[in-house]
Amino acid sequence: MNRPWVGVQYWEHPIFIHWPVPYDGLRPLVPGPFQLDTFHGQAWISVVLFRSPRSRLRWGSSLFSLGPFWQVNVRTYIRFYEEPAVYFLNVYTNSRLSVLGARCLLSLPYQQASFDTSTSGRRTSFRMESTVGEPSRRFSADVYPLSGWFSPENHSLENWLTERYHVYMVKGTYIVKATISHMPWRLSEARYNIKQNNVLEVTPEISDPLAHVASPQTTYVYPPSIRGRYV
Repeated sequence: MNRPWVGVQYWEHPIFIHWPVPYDGLRPLVPGPFQLDTFHGQAWISVVLFRSPRSRLRWGSSLFSLGPFWQVNVRTYIRFYEEPAVYFLNVYTNSRLSVLGARCLLSLPYQQASFDTSTSGRRTSFRMESTVGEPSRRFSADVYPLSGWFSPENHSLENWLTERYHVYMVKGTYIVKATISHMPWRLSEARYNIKQNNVLEVTPEISDPLAHVASPQTTYVYPPSIRGRYV
C-alpha cells in the first residue's frame, strides 16, 4: 500500500465456511456497479468468524484499544473494474461501538448480535443470534481442524476464497473501497457440525460446505477511498 495504515486489529480463531450458490439468486443482493466474481463460473457465499481480542488506532495508546469482540461476516465475491474484492451481505458482532462506527461512517450492514462461544482443545463451538429485524438471524456450529497448516496454492479455490484484501460498499451516492493487509492465510481443513443457519440470504446449491480453520492474524486497516459515483 502507498498509504500508511490507520488501525490494527488482531484476529483469533478465524473460521471460513463456504457455500456455492446460484448466480441468479445472488445477483439481486449485490449493487449493480459490482460484477459478481465466480470461480470457474460458480458463485459463492462465505461465513467468516473470528474473535478480536483488541483493536486500536495506529497513533493511539493501547489503553484506548477496542475491547474483545466476536464477529461473523456473511460475504460474497465481487470485482470492480477487474479488482477482486468482497461485498458484505451482513456483519454480526457483539461490539456496539463497531456497529455504530461501521454503519455511520461506511454504511456497512453491521448488526448487533449475542455470541456464546467456547474452545476445547482444537474444537471451537459458537452460537450467534441477532434479533434485529425479522426473522431473527442465527448461526451455530462446532468446528474441528482436520489437518496441519497449509498455504493455499495460487489459482486454487481456497486461495480465491480467502486471499481478499478489499471491501467495496455503497454509501449514499458514492462507491467506497476499504482495504486491509495481512500475511497470507495458513489454513487447515475442518470438520463441522452446523446446528443452525439462516444467515445466507440465498439457498446454497449443496448442503455440505467447504470449511477451514485459519491461523491467527494481525490485520492492518487503511483509510477508505471513494472509487466512483453510484447513480
